[in-house]
Amino acid sequence: MTFIRAIDEEPQDQPINDQESTAIDVHGDLTLRPPGSTAAAKVLVSDLLAIHMVRAPKNSTLITYHPPRETRGTDAETLHSRVYYAGASVYWSKLYAQATDPTFVLVATLWYALYAWDQTFEFLYQHICSLEETVIGHNQVKLTQRLHVIRAHLLHYESLLDNFKKSVEFVRNTPNCSTVHAQQNGMDKSSVLLEKECNILIEQIERLEKGRQMQNMRVQNVMNLVFSRVNIEDTRVTVRDSAIMKQIAFLTMVFLPATFVAGAFGMNVSEINPGSKPTLLNYVSTIIPLTAVTIWIVVAIQVKYQSDNPDEVTVWSRLTWPLTFARYLFVRVRSSFSNSRRRLSPSERRMLSAV
Repeated sequence: MTFIRAIDEEPQDQPINDQESTAIDVHGDLTLRPPGSTAAAKVLVSDLLAIHMVRAPKNSTLITYHPPRETRGTDAETLHSRVYYAGASVYWSKLYAQATDPTFVLVATLWYALYAWDQTFEFLYQHICSLEETVIGHNQVKLTQRLHVIRAHLLHYESLLDNFKKSVEFVRNTPNCSTVHAQQNGMDKSSVLLEKECNILIEQIERLEKGRQMQNMRVQNVMNLVFSRVNIEDTRVTVRDSAIMKQIAFLTMVFLPATFVAGAFGMNVSEINPGSKPTLLNYVSTIIPLTAVTIWIVVAIQVKYQSDNPDEVTVWSRLTWPLTFARYLFVRVRSSFSNSRRRLSPSERRMLSAV
């Protein structure tokens, strides 16, 4: 049975590289280091609990397999000490006194894996909270890769917890043949106590699964927050570019009548230039009215399309926007001296905002 255990990170001789690999290995280690931190962090490693138990009426044998030390798994001395300390506790000593089934020693080792899972999710919860704080305080898109890695491991932990639950159910549903006769005669309560202890283990595993689902949803929530902030930034860039294009359009609108008049005066046709030589005064006197009329028409059209309620804007209100704008300027100048500003109507305010 594979379970996850949290250990301290080993000292690094080389500088810490926060760049994540493009490949996500859910069977590998998961380092829980806060963003931008160089301190030692917690590492979630895969551990193995492999037990073979031979239950006999007089002498029972418990055989455990431990992976090499390079994998940083639980060694035999550590597992032996955990079983010893469990037997020295008040709860387990009373349990051993009431039951003669050696299966309870196996159940004690399963509790060791449960405690490792509980500690794993505790450190993982703290790490997710630090990522949430970083995302809310700073817009760091590169954190999405780390969030994807954490979520991939959380999805992998679902299958490991399911296997853990099946192992406990197997222990609960496999009675000890050497104590069946004594249990049938009412001389031993091992089966009742074993079923009770296994049910408690299963309830704790279900609690861990609920915690895993909650953390998975929190990671998804943080990822959605990152994507939302990226979309907001993209929207701001789009609005800024649209404003720049609008300014370029208005600038083109100002020079368009002058360009048209210059082109018309430069045409060598008798209907427009019958042997006369236009002066600069003729050019200026022609482009000024055309430019004014062009600006007047374009702004009148913008008043309709930029209004909150285009149906309420009439034709006359659009065509008389220079008067409304002049009155607005007059009110602003007068209010700067008398500190009393006349309140304009909603339609006039929408028109001025469009201007």
